[in-house]
Amino acid sequence: MKKNIGISLGNIKNLRDGLGEFSVQLCSRIFQSAQHLREKYSAELFFHVDQSLEGFLGDGAKYIVANRLQRYANIQKEKFFIWHSLNQLNKIKPPLFAAKKIITVHDLNFIYFKSGYSYWRDLFKVKKILHRYDEVTTISKYVRADIEKIMGWSRPIEVIYSGARNLANERQVIPDMQCENFLFHLSRMAESKNVKAIINLAKHWPEMNFILAGPESDDADSVRQHCNNLPNVKIFTNITDGQKAWFYAHCKGFVFPSLTEGFGLPPLEAMHFGKPVFLSNLTSLPEIGGTAAWYFQDFSQDHMKAVIQSGLSEGEGKSKTIQAHAAKFNWDDCAAQYIKIYEKHLGGA
Repeated sequence: MKKNIGISLGNIKNLRDGLGEFSVQLCSRIFQSAQHLREKYSAELFFHVDQSLEGFLGDGAKYIVANRLQRYANIQKEKFFIWHSLNQLNKIKPPLFAAKKIITVHDLNFIYFKSGYSYWRDLFKVKKILHRYDEVTTISKYVRADIEKIMGWSRPIEVIYSGARNLANERQVIPDMQCENFLFHLSRMAESKNVKAIINLAKHWPEMNFILAGPESDDADSVRQHCNNLPNVKIFTNITDGQKAWFYAHCKGFVFPSLTEGFGLPPLEAMHFGKPVFLSNLTSLPEIGGTAAWYFQDFSQDHMKAVIQSGLSEGEGKSKTIQAHAAKFNWDDCAAQYIKIYEKHLGGA
């Protein structure tokens, strides 16, 4: 009996943000197990994606195109035994008659910013989506606690940490960069990333240079306006993995004062280079950074500067410890745990 597995990215189109990175790294590794799943369980893998992403794993993978009508009824010509939605923003329903339905929740960040009607509206939407599934996984213990507390969830939730790529061998020289003494920040530059705290620090610390990077967006434009042509701040958008690796390799440290995170990939990527990482002490970041990072207790300029100066001094002898911490989070282990869940259901069918 054929037991199809559907892995749904939903309607996401951007593979360069956190959800995109999670989707690409996880799917590529699960796809490597396609033959094993086929031979042992007669299971075929299908990747459910926006039309623009067809082929993102190569021509050998099988794809199903996502569309808006599937929000109301997801009718497929293939029958699916397992359907796995890779994020909680995926409004598309699992296919009719799917036997086992799994969803991965990355965060409930809206609970920290919204109130009143907006809060209850988004809470209702997420509850409605989660109740379509039999099994929930999350990317951190903090997110699991949010789901249990905010949503009153009583069913089991398995925590599977995401990985973080080691980009050390992918450096791409940036010829226009003459700056050596700089701190680096990488994010979507949304309000929740708290980039304003870095800009305020830059005003207070003119002898230190700051490089901010992320996708081109309205948020990036807003950050440019707040910089007011500060001479010690440079902004780069739509950088490649090689350029990102160059910044990680040459920065003095990585600054990430985010207000809400379900996980936090960029700090771990920076740690692969042995760089001291400076994080807020909020949401999941202490869980992910552990004792290998330094933390801001508040975002006053004097305090942030003191934490960074202390960390830059202490971090010189902790490079190997920092790298060892980052190595604990790898995509092969992450994918293996999801495949184990699939096999649990396939073997027990």
